[in-house]
Amino acid sequence: MLRESAQTMVRSVMPAPGVAQTREALIAAGDNFLSQGVTSVAGAGIYTPTAMRAYVELRNEGLPVLDAMLSSSVKIKESHQRALPMIHLDRQHKLTNEYVQLLSLIHISEPTRPY
Repeated sequence: MLRESAQTMVRSVMPAPGVAQTREALIAAGDNFLSQGVTSVAGAGIYTPTAMRAYVELRNEGLPVLDAMLSSSVKIKESHQRALPMIHLDRQHKLTNEYVQLLSLIHISEPTRPY
C-alpha cells in the first residue's frame, strides 16, 4: 500500500490502462466478489472515456452493468444526519428521483421482514 501522496506520484508516471485491461480488471473484480458471496457492488465512478467504453462493452455483452448514475448532493448528508431516507426528506429532489429510477432498473420488490 502506498500513502495517498505517494499514490499521486506513482500514478503520474504510470501509463493509463486501456479498454481491454479495464475490462479484465472489472471482470476479475466481479468474479472475486461473487466468490466471496457478494452479489452487488457500486462503483466509485467512471472518470475516463476508457472506463466508460469498458462498461458499455460489458453491458452490451449482457453482463449486469447498470446505466444508472447517482448525482452528488449535499442533501444526502442531511438525509444521513437525520436518519431519514431521501424519499421522505425531499420527494422532489433530483437525487430522490435518481434512486427511484435505479430501483426500477434493478426490479427490486418490497423486501421481506426478517421477523
